[in-house]
Amino acid sequence: MKRPVRTLFTLALAAALLFAVHYTQTKIDRTPEKQEMVATNPFGRMPPAQYMAEYTAAMLLGGMRAPAIDYLWIQYGKAEKARQYVEMNAILEIILRLQPNFADVWIHLAWAKAYNIAAQQESAEDRWRWVKAGFDNSCEAVRRNPSSEKLLFQKGYMLWHRLPQERSLMDRYRQVTGHDVFEDAARTFRDAIDLAQSKGRDNTIPPADGMMQDAYMRWSFELMRRGEFARAAAVLHEGHDVFVRQMTGRPVAEMNLKTTQLFLDLLPVFESEKEFVRRLASGEDVEDIRIHLLETYASLDRQYYVVKGAGERIVELTGVPFTRAFALARSGKGADAADFLGKTALPLYSSLSVRIDKTENPFWSELVRFVQRLQAALRAETDGPPGEALKKYEEIREEFRYNVPVDAPQWREIEKRASELRGR
Repeated sequence: MKRPVRTLFTLALAAALLFAVHYTQTKIDRTPEKQEMVATNPFGRMPPAQYMAEYTAAMLLGGMRAPAIDYLWIQYGKAEKARQYVEMNAILEIILRLQPNFADVWIHLAWAKAYNIAAQQESAEDRWRWVKAGFDNSCEAVRRNPSSEKLLFQKGYMLWHRLPQERSLMDRYRQVTGHDVFEDAARTFRDAIDLAQSKGRDNTIPPADGMMQDAYMRWSFELMRRGEFARAAAVLHEGHDVFVRQMTGRPVAEMNLKTTQLFLDLLPVFESEKEFVRRLASGEDVEDIRIHLLETYASLDRQYYVVKGAGERIVELTGVPFTRAFALARSGKGADAADFLGKTALPLYSSLSVRIDKTENPFWSELVRFVQRLQAALRAETDGPPGEALKKYEEIREEFRYNVPVDAPQWREIEKRASELRGR
C-alpha cells in the first residue's frame, strides 16, 4: 500500500475510533456514578469525554501524530484557499483533538464559524447559530487555557467586533447572557491586560487598551439609549478608572492617553441626553437640544478622532433630514429629495470626514459616500428607468451594511422605501 493511501487509511480509522470512544464515553459521563468521579478528574477541568477522546487520538496515532497534524494543516490551507468553510471547520475540529493547547487552532476554529460560515447564512437565526458556536469555542479555549492572554484577547475581540455587526446578534447575546456585548468585551479586554501585566508585560499583543476604552464607551451609549443614565455614568467612571490603573506609567498611544479624558467629558452630554428624553416623553419641542447634542458630539468627534459611540449617535440624531427627504421622494420629488440631503446631512458628514490635523476620518468618509449613493438612488426615482431606484437601494444595503451603524434610522427609511417600490 502506498504511503499516502496508508496515511489516509490510518487517519480514517483513527477518526472512526475516536468518534466511537467519544460517543460511548459521553453516555458513561452522564451516569450518576461517573459524575461523582469528575471531582477527581486528573486532567483538571476538562470533561471526561473530552480528555478521553484526545488521549485516545494521541495513543492511536502514536508516531504518526506529528505527520497527521502536518497533513491536516496542509488540507486546511487548501480548503481555506478554496473558501470551503465547512470543510475548514471539520478539519479544525480534528486538529483540535490532537492539539488542544495550541492557541491558534482555537482561534482559527472560532473565526471560521463566527465569521466565515456565519457570513454565508441567509437568515439571522442561522447567522446567530454559527456566531454563537464560534464564540462558544472561544470561551472553551479560555477555560482550557486560562494562562493564555492571547485567547482571552481573541474572546474580547469577537465580542467587540463580530457581534456588533448586526443588531440581532447583540440582542440575542443579551437575551442569552443577560449582559451587553460591550460590557463583556470591555471586561474581557481588561482581564487580558491584567493577565499580560501579571507576566511582566505592559499590554497584550496586539495592545487591547484602545479597544477596551471603545468597548466601555459603547457600553455606556447602549445604557444611555435604554434610559439607564445612572448606570451609563457609572460605566464611564469605571472605564476611566480601569484605564488609569492599568496604563499609568506604561507605554500608551498618545490617542488612547488623550481619550481618557473623554470618559469624563461625556458625563455632562449624557445629562443633556436625559433632558432630551424627558422632553420627548412630555411632548415638548426638542429641536434646540437636538442641535445642541449634534454640535457637542461633532466637537468631541473632531477632538478625539475615534469615538464610535459619538459617531453613531450623530448619525441617529441626523435621521430627521432623511425622513424628510424620503417624504419628498414619495410625493414624486426624488431630485428635490437628493438636493435636500445635499444641503443638510452631507455638509455635516463632509466636515467630520477631515480631522483637526487634516487627516481623513474613515468612518465619516464612508458616511459621505453613503449619502452620495443615496442621492443617486433618490434621483433615479424621478429620472431613472423603472426598477433603477430599487436596485440602487438594494446595492446601498449590501455595500454599507457593515459601515453605517446598525441602528441608524436611515436604514429604516431605506427599507421602508424599498418595500414600497417592490409593492408597485
